[in-house]
Amino acid sequence: PVAGGEILLDKEADVGSMDVSGNDDAPPAIDEPSSASAGKPSPPPVPIRRNLNETVFFFPELRTDAEGNVVLKFTMNEALTRWKLLTYAHTKDLQQALSVKEVVTQKELMVIANAPRFLRAGDEFEFAAKVSNLSQEALSGTATLSLLDANTLQPVEKDFGMTAITRVNNFNIPAGQSAPLAWRVRIPADYAGAVESFDRASRLGARNEGVSPEVYAGKCAARTAARTDLDEARRFCNRAVSNSRGTPWALVARGYFRVMQGELDDAASDFARALERDARYAPALYGRGAVAVRQGRVAEGEADMTRATEMNRRQVNFYANAGLRP
Repeated sequence: PVAGGEILLDKEADVGSMDVSGNDDAPPAIDEPSSASAGKPSPPPVPIRRNLNETVFFFPELRTDAEGNVVLKFTMNEALTRWKLLTYAHTKDLQQALSVKEVVTQKELMVIANAPRFLRAGDEFEFAAKVSNLSQEALSGTATLSLLDANTLQPVEKDFGMTAITRVNNFNIPAGQSAPLAWRVRIPADYAGAVESFDRASRLGARNEGVSPEVYAGKCAARTAARTDLDEARRFCNRAVSNSRGTPWALVARGYFRVMQGELDDAASDFARALERDARYAPALYGRGAVAVRQGRVAEGEADMTRATEMNRRQVNFYANAGLRP
């Protein structure tokens, strides 16, 4: 690369927009309360942000043009957060430069839900959220909460004591401010399933998927152990990793799946990434050892497996009994 050049960012995708037409995994459209104006057409279903991967891109080799410029072309992740852009450049005579910049992805109107991870049958609680107006003008609109059965993706709001009216909260927020939202939810006394939540603000079409990543990781591991629905298992594994937010267990669940499918190099990568997140997570160390033994690195693998067993025998036995063995 030419010293003294500049880096130009070319963002191809608008943050938060996504075409989900023809996607069999997309949940059913949310039913809105009937409008006061008869015959008024219903708004189209709002797309859900699904690309929440932790890394937007990694370009290990880039070359400058004649003027010393580098153009990075990528599709932006749909997560609304703060990103770190790390660039490293060097010349043929080993002159070096390192640059760290931050990029913020956000919408003018955002709904941030604070859903509990676990509830008991018969509980009654307020599902809390916050709607933020980051625009330069006051915004008014409605926020709608939908609850779906995590297995069938069918609406369950009525079972949880919600109506077409109570699912909707109106808001009016001055520029640059936030406002709280809350929905009263009652868990059925005989309910024992898992639920996905969706919060939607109708002003700018922001819709967030709020399923707990533990649900996906559990579905991934269960289908892998049963050797059934393996295409679905792979999908759940990937979604668990996409939503895991820095924890190691989703990577271990996907690594387990990949071992059972004979994808040893990919499994080794997952276990290594899990250990980067938590070097003392026993299942990740055990999985790395099991893969190493299968790949012929017996002494290295057995050392990892022995150490993992000493760290947490119960967790190791769970995966060993499920088939994750050398």
